Amino acid sequence: MNKISNTFISNHACFLHMAEVVSKCFRCNLVFRDESLAAIHREIMNHSTTRVRAQATPASQ
Repeated sequence: MNKISNTFISNHACFLHMAEVVSKCFRCNLVFRDESLAAIHREIMNHSTTRVRAQATPASQ
């Protein structure tokens, strides 16, 4: 039993996505992968967005 629990704990899933360029509104803390959604956000909210490189993050469990 102890060997099985050690294997389960040490082999947790971690999915990394490749870094990609996205649009981010720093005022709302929103990230847009699609540029058309960022344009809609700029038009409706009158907030500027900045193109940034998204960092890889572990998958939520």
